[in-house]
Amino acid sequence: MFEYHGWITVRETAAHDDDEARLRQIVDELRRHIAQMDSPYLLDLRWMNGEPFIHLGGSSNHHSSPDVVELFEHVAVVAPGSYGLLHFHDDEEPDRENEIRVLRLVRGTVTQHGEALLSPYIPTVEDPLRAEASSGDQARSQSRIAATVTPCWSTSRPEGSWMCCPIAPPRRSRPG
Repeated sequence: MFEYHGWITVRETAAHDDDEARLRQIVDELRRHIAQMDSPYLLDLRWMNGEPFIHLGGSSNHHSSPDVVELFEHVAVVAPGSYGLLHFHDDEEPDRENEIRVLRLVRGTVTQHGEALLSPYIPTVEDPLRAEASSGDQARSQSRIAATVTPCWSTSRPEGSWMCCPIAPPRRSRPG
C-alpha cells in the first residue's frame, strides 16, 4: 500500500513578490502537468486568496501512478519559491515499511525526512498482528505512546475538546 497526503504553496520565487503574469504561466503549466498525471485520487490545483495551492492525497495498492514524488520534484524546478510537505507510507519499500516519511519542498529542493509523530507505523498507527503481539508488549507500547502526548485545552475549540501538544493544559474552572 502507498498512502500519501500533501500540499504545496506555489510561488515563482522565495521573495514573495512574484510577477503575477509569470506566476499565472507557471500555474497553467502545472495544471497541464497535473492533468497528464490522470490521478483517480485527490489532486487539486486552485487559487485561494490570491495564491495558488496544490492539494493531494490517496491510497493505492502499490507505489505507481500517480507519481506524486515526481510532482514535488517538478514543482521544485518550475517554481523554486514553492514550499510544501508530502507525508507518505509505503509498506512495500524494504527497510522502510514501518515508517511514515515526509518529503519537504522548499527553495527548489526536495528532501526526505522521517516522521517521528506517526512512526513506527506499527504500533503507533496500527496494532501489531495478534500472532506477533503479546498483551504485555501492547501495554508497554500504549503507555510509551501515551507518555509522549499531553492533552492541551484551547479556548478556540469547543468546550471539552482537546488537541495534543507538548505542554500541560492550563488550570481552569469548569461549570459544575
